[in-house]
Amino acid sequence: MGAVDGGALVGKALVNEGVEKAFVLCGGHIMPIFYGMRNAGIEIIDMRHECAAVYAAIAYTRASGKTAVVVTTAGPGVGNTPAGMMEADSLGIPVVQIGGAVATNKRDTCDLQDMSTLKVMETCSKWARKVNSTDRIPEYISMAFRYAQDSSPGPVYLEIPTDLVFNPVDEATIVFPEKYRTKAIPYGDPALIDSAAQLLANAQRPAAIIDDGARFTMGDKAADVAALSDYLKMPLGISGWACRGLFGDEAENPLVRTNAVGTADVILALGCRFDFRMGSGALIPKDATVIQVHTDMRQIGFNLRADIGIVGGAGPVASQLLEAVKDKRNTPAEASWIGEPSKEGIMNLFEG
Repeated sequence: MGAVDGGALVGKALVNEGVEKAFVLCGGHIMPIFYGMRNAGIEIIDMRHECAAVYAAIAYTRASGKTAVVVTTAGPGVGNTPAGMMEADSLGIPVVQIGGAVATNKRDTCDLQDMSTLKVMETCSKWARKVNSTDRIPEYISMAFRYAQDSSPGPVYLEIPTDLVFNPVDEATIVFPEKYRTKAIPYGDPALIDSAAQLLANAQRPAAIIDDGARFTMGDKAADVAALSDYLKMPLGISGWACRGLFGDEAENPLVRTNAVGTADVILALGCRFDFRMGSGALIPKDATVIQVHTDMRQIGFNLRADIGIVGGAGPVASQLLEAVKDKRNTPAEASWIGEPSKEGIMNLFEG
C-alpha cells in the first residue's frame, strides 16, 4: 500500500460493489475517477451527452440486473442529467450517479462550474449527498448503493468535490466498509401465502402479471415463477421489459408471455406498479380477486385494491406459492383456461 488519490478510492469502492460498467462524459473535475475506475478494471463507456449516459445506465441495469454507475463532471455536466434520473426514479431503477463539483475551498467564489448542483439532484434522486473528505469516499459509496438497492430501488446521487478526488491519502488508513448490506430478498408472510395459494388453486381463470419492479427481487427464483405458471397453466403477462427472457424460451412456452388478466377471476401481480401503463388499475376486472406482491409496501394497493397484499420479493414469494399450491392441489392443471396460447405473437396488455 501507499499513497492513492480519491479517484483510486472510487474505483476500488465501486469494484467492491460489483460494478462492471460506467457510463460517463469526461471533464477535468473528475478525471482521477476515470483513472481509478480503469485501473480497477471497470469498463468505461464514454457518451456524447450526460442524460444519454443515464438512459444507457437504465437500459443496462434493466437488462442485466446489475447496478450501473454514471459519472458526470461538475456544473452543467451534472445539470444535464435530471431527466434521466427522473425516468430511473419513475421506473424504480437503481442507478448510481457520481458527480463532480468545484473544490471545497473554491465554493461560492465563482470558480469554474461553481453551481448548486446538489440542490438540483435532491429533487430527482431518492438520496443525494456530498462527500466531505477523501478518506470517507468508500463509506459514502457504500451508503449510495445501500439506498439505491434497498426494498424500493431507485437512482441516487453522490457529489465529490474535485480537490477530494485529486487529494492523496495513505491507503492503509482507509476503511472500506464490509458486510454492511444484506443480499437477502424477503419472503412473504406464511398466513398470506396460504390464503393466496388457496385462491390460485381454486381459481377457474387464474392469471399473473409481472412488472419491472420484480426484476431486482427475483433472486435465483425465476424458474419458480415459470413453474407456478406451468403448474396451474396460468398465463403470465409481462409488463415492461426488465423481466423479459427470465422465464425460459418464450417462443417455446408462450404461456409465460401471454397477458390474460382482463378476463381472469384471480390475478397474481408480481412487482407491479399500477400506473398509466396499466391503466392505473382501471382495466382489472372489478369482480376479480387481486393478489399483490411487492417489496415496497407503498405499491401494494396503489391505484388498485389488494385483496391480499404480500410484502416480499417476486422470486421468493413465487417459490412459496408454488409449494403451497402443490399442497392444496395434488395434480397440475392439464390445460389452460385460455386454450392453447398462440406462438404467433404476444397478446396485448389486458387482452382477454
